[in-house]
Amino acid sequence: MPSLPTTIYSNCTSSLTTGCILYTTSALTTPVSNGYYSNGTYVYHVTGGAGVIATRTACPAPTSTPTSGPGCLIKGTLITMIDGSTKPIERVKIDDTILSITNTQEFFNTNQFTTIGARVINWTVHLNQISYDINNGLLVSSESHNHVIKRNNVWSIKKTPEIVIGDVFKDINNDEITITSIETVEGRPVVYNISVDNQSIYFANNILTHNKFYLCCEVSPGVCHNVNALSCAAAGYGDCPGGC
Repeated sequence: MPSLPTTIYSNCTSSLTTGCILYTTSALTTPVSNGYYSNGTYVYHVTGGAGVIATRTACPAPTSTPTSGPGCLIKGTLITMIDGSTKPIERVKIDDTILSITNTQEFFNTNQFTTIGARVINWTVHLNQISYDINNGLLVSSESHNHVIKRNNVWSIKKTPEIVIGDVFKDINNDEITITSIETVEGRPVVYNISVDNQSIYFANNILTHNKFYLCCEVSPGVCHNVNALSCAAAGYGDCPGGC
């Protein structure tokens, strides 16, 4: 069966679809709890208390070749791996394990984080019309990139045009870095996006940041969740599907 956020088993031997039952044990004795599960291609909504998949919703599919659509971070941006080493974003590959945090909402509430490994499940590249240089090269991102920032003592996720001077980043050492400059850079730079299977949070140039949220899907009209069944709207992830 597809790889899900935790080890989960099914009575369906091929592809998962509505009517399949998800279990927590290989003996198929204990159904999973009600909620949302995803393998990065579909979100499965389990209801009724018996582990039965009630709905299957397709997640937006990324591309693997340059397009004129949105992207995230420029070539050369250093991504922190689980072992503490760094790798340029253009060299990050699917199934690499990068450094993430355990719970985005907990971080928003406490201003502290605990690190964890997250598996890269998608890697995309785009041609971008304009980029934004934040703090003289600290991060250079596309217009659509989702940044983790603090404003008025509240953490949230904002797209690049929404951030302002005075907003605050969090770095890998749990220190805060104030944004002091934001400059636009013309041209058509190649930008890269990575999607991970955990909280969609990772460290770029030692700054806590957010990927383009392909695992955020509309699971019912107007209702959008991520793989951990967290309400995307409540966490500040933005619109869905595809725009989270």
